[in-house]
Amino acid sequence: MNKTIFRAILVAAVFITIISLLSALVAVNSSFEKTEESRLRADTEMLKNAVEVGGLPYLENLNIPDFRITWISNDGQVLFDDSVDATHLENHSDRDEIKMASLYGYGSSVRYSSTLSTTTIYAANRLSDGSIIRVSMTRASILFELLSLIPSMVIIIIFSAIIAVFVSKKLSSKIIKPLNSLNLDSPLENDTYDEISPLLVKIDAQQKEIKAKMDELEAKKREFEGITDNMSEALILVNSDDVIVSMNNSAMHLFNTDESSNGKDIITLEREITFLDALRRAHDGVNVESIFSKNGFEYSLVISPIKDGEKNLGLCLLFLDITEKARSEELRREFSANVSHELKTPLQTILASSELLCAGVVKSEDQNDFISKIHSEASRLVSLIDDCIRISELDEDVAMNFDNINLPAFFNDVVDALKSAADKKDIKISYYSDDISIRCVPHLFYEIVYNLVDNAIRYNKVGGTIEISFKREKNSLELRVQDSGIGIPKDSLERIFERFYRVDKSHSRASGGTGLGLSIVKHAVLYHGGKLFIESELGKGTNIGADFPLSMATK
Repeated sequence: MNKTIFRAILVAAVFITIISLLSALVAVNSSFEKTEESRLRADTEMLKNAVEVGGLPYLENLNIPDFRITWISNDGQVLFDDSVDATHLENHSDRDEIKMASLYGYGSSVRYSSTLSTTTIYAANRLSDGSIIRVSMTRASILFELLSLIPSMVIIIIFSAIIAVFVSKKLSSKIIKPLNSLNLDSPLENDTYDEISPLLVKIDAQQKEIKAKMDELEAKKREFEGITDNMSEALILVNSDDVIVSMNNSAMHLFNTDESSNGKDIITLEREITFLDALRRAHDGVNVESIFSKNGFEYSLVISPIKDGEKNLGLCLLFLDITEKARSEELRREFSANVSHELKTPLQTILASSELLCAGVVKSEDQNDFISKIHSEASRLVSLIDDCIRISELDEDVAMNFDNINLPAFFNDVVDALKSAADKKDIKISYYSDDISIRCVPHLFYEIVYNLVDNAIRYNKVGGTIEISFKREKNSLELRVQDSGIGIPKDSLERIFERFYRVDKSHSRASGGTGLGLSIVKHAVLYHGGKLFIESELGKGTNIGADFPLSMATK
C-alpha cells in the first residue's frame, strides 16, 4: 500500500508540474498578445496622426524594424507597405482588422501561419479620408516557443520529480503510518482517519462474530473430545483419502500410537488385508461390519461413510471390544460340551447297571455292588448338577445377601464337614485365623474354603498335612490353604480354574471330583472383589488362596 500511495503522489506531482508549465506558457502567451495588441493600438494611433499630416512621404522615410506598416485605401488597395512592393499585394478589404477599422474606426486580429510557425498581430486605424493605416508584429508561435523551452522544461520537470520523490516518500509514510499502527485486535480503540472508521466498525463486528463462532466451535470440539476420549471403544475418523483426522485415547492405545498419527495415512497403523478391504468397501458408500483382531483381542469393526449429500467426506471407524463376549461364547460352547460329556459318563454307568439288574443277569451276591455303583454315580450326577447351578448363578451375577460371619467358628465348621474324608487318608488339618469377623455372602465364602480344602484332601498324599490360615495383612485379608500333596505342573497353573479342566483326568475322576470346584472358587472370589493366588511344586504340594479387600473386615 505504501508503494501504491508513493507512486500515486509522484505521478500526480509530475503531472501537475507539466500541466502547470503548459498552463503558464499559455497564460503568458495570452498576456503577451494582449500587451502587444495594446502597444500596436497606441502605435497606429500615433501613425494615424502622423500620416494625416505628412502623408506618404512620412511613411517612406519611416524606419521601424520590429513592425510592418501598411497603408490601405478605403477600397482595399494597398497604397504603401514597408516590407513588400505594394503593387504586388492583393486587395486587403477582406481582412478582419480592415473590416473592423472601416466600420468602427479601429480593428485588430491575430493570424497563425502553420507554414512559418509564426503568429502575427494586426492593429488597424481609420484615417479621416477613409483610408486605413495598419501596423503588424510577427513572433514565433506558442508551439515553437514550447519547443524552444523543452530543455528548460526538462530540467524543471527533473528537478520537480526529485522533489516529488522526496515529498512523496514523506507523505506516503506519513499517510500510511496510522494504518500500519492500527490495532486490529481492538479496532474501535484506534485514533486514525475518520474515513476508515466505518471499516474499523465493520472489522470489530466481524471479529466479534468470528470469536463467537470460534468459541462455539472450540466448545463443541472440547465436548466431542471429552466424549470420545472417555469412550472405551476405539474411534477413528479419516477423510476421503484415508488420512487420519481424529483418534480418541482408546484408538491410540489399541494401535500403540499417539497424536502424531493425526494427518497420516491410516495404512501406517494397520496393513492387514481384510481391514483394508473393509475400508475400500466403505468408500463405496455402504456400512461395513467385520471382525478385527489385534494384540490378542477381538473387535467388532463398524465402518460408516460420512457424506454431504452425494459427496463422500470420509469414514468413521468404531472398534467394539468383543473379546470377553467371544471368550464367553467359547466357554459356553466348551461348558456345554463338557457338561454333556460329564453327564453322559455317570448316566451310562447308571443305565448299564440298572439294565443288568433288570435283566436278572447279576448274581445275588453282586447286586449290592451294582446298587452301590448306581448310588455313587447318581450322587456324582447330583453334585455335578449342583455345581453347574452354582456356576450359572455366578455367571448371571445375581444379587446375593451379605452377612457377617465369625471366621474361627466358620473354619471349624468346614474342617468338621471334611474330617471323615481327611481321616480316610490320615491327613492332618490345622487352621489359624485372626479373631476377625467379615461381611460376605456366607454360602459363597463357604464354597471357597470348602472347595480349596476338599481339593487339598483329594490330591494329597496319605499321611499328608493341610494348613489353613486367614490373616489381616497391611493391604488385604489373606486366605491360604497349603497342602503337602502331589502338586501341579507349571503349565497347568493358569488353567486349573477353567471349568472341567483336569491335570490328571483319570486320577481326578477316581477322586470323585466334578471338575467345577476351582471354577466356582474363582467366580466366588471375584464376586467378593478378591484376587486368586497359587504356588505349586510337583511332589511337594500346593499353596493356594485369595487376597480380599480390607473393607470386608467388620472388626
